[in-house]
Amino acid sequence: MKVKGFILKSKNLGENLRQIVVFSDKLGMLNLIVKTNKIPFPLSVDLFSLSQFELVQIGERFEVKQVKLIEHNFPKSFRHFVYMSKIAKLLSQFPLAKNEKLFQMVERYLKITEKFNLAYTMFLVKFAFVEGIFPILNRCAVCKKTIGKDEEVGGFSIKHSGIVCFNCKDNHALKWNLKDSKLTIKLAKESFHKAKTQKLANAQLGRIRSTFEKYVVERLQ
Repeated sequence: MKVKGFILKSKNLGENLRQIVVFSDKLGMLNLIVKTNKIPFPLSVDLFSLSQFELVQIGERFEVKQVKLIEHNFPKSFRHFVYMSKIAKLLSQFPLAKNEKLFQMVERYLKITEKFNLAYTMFLVKFAFVEGIFPILNRCAVCKKTIGKDEEVGGFSIKHSGIVCFNCKDNHALKWNLKDSKLTIKLAKESFHKAKTQKLANAQLGRIRSTFEKYVVERLQ
């Protein structure tokens, strides 16, 4: 079987032996052991590389027969490395199943080389959408009442997967407002190349990013 995959983790286990975590197009998340002395291009198992793997299934595990480098996504700067690492760390936390849309999204977002705070925020929001866990943002997630004014917003509830009104909020509700809801929905729909041309408040992006980091981990772990 041949699959394409992005290297999300790469760890040396000893001489000529490496453990890698791969998000693949056909099998989802894979944990593989590679004998590096048997592959012609070591970059094929480097962090962030897109490679083709020839696999043989033995019971419940896969053995790597061959690895071929497709593209080495080498970071252009330290900030670029941090951004790519955040995406890799996020994905590698979960036993993700095959998801063509997510695979294509990872491919697009690993190529981004600017406006990393915006890009990572958008990746988080789109990731939640693609994985089917996008939160309720226009009505109370508890009582289902439509929320039309900021005065009615009690916050964002990770427990209830969306915003809550003042009557339904608890002490764990995160700070949130209707502008945050509107921007989040916009970021979920728009392309990065369109969003990057707009003037967006760093504080608002930071609030959305921080909320979705906590939310996604809680929902998928």
